[in-house]
Amino acid sequence: MDKDVPTLRPDTNLDHMQLVNIGNQRSSLEDDAEQKVKQEEEQFRQWKANHEKQLMRVKKDSRKNEFEMNKLNALYQRRTQVLERKTEEAARATKKLKELFESRKAISTTTTKSIRNWLSQEVEKVVNVHKLRFGREKKTPSRRRNGCQKMLQSRNTMIAAQLIGLCRSNILCSGVPVSGMTMKM
Repeated sequence: MDKDVPTLRPDTNLDHMQLVNIGNQRSSLEDDAEQKVKQEEEQFRQWKANHEKQLMRVKKDSRKNEFEMNKLNALYQRRTQVLERKTEEAARATKKLKELFESRKAISTTTTKSIRNWLSQEVEKVVNVHKLRFGREKKTPSRRRNGCQKMLQSRNTMIAAQLIGLCRSNILCSGVPVSGMTMKM
């Protein structure tokens, strides 16, 4: 036999006790190792479950954020299109208003001038009629005619005076010359 290998003696009580003790220690170590392995497996399983939950939550949040981003991009596009359309409409409306304003301004200027010319002609006619009647009154000495003519003269004088007053006060025909419209009262 080898000198290096110890030999066991089964007949001794002490050796038997040592064997039982070593067997108990071995089974205790195996139980501890099994418990430790089971505990580590349980911890790993819990970690993996938590990790998967977190991963699912992150994926869900990512999908949610992507959906919100797409929704906001679509809203932005719609608002940009609406803004462009309204800007174009405002530009067209402004252009149309300018054209309308210019055309009305031209019409207004033409209309005002024609009204002033007509009014000036009418005033001139009234003044001429008044002058003619006044001149005829001087030539005819008849009293009866004098009374009617004076009545017409006073009426025409009032109308002419009112028209001349309006023209001079720039209410109706500002800028129209009032020459030859002076009357003797």
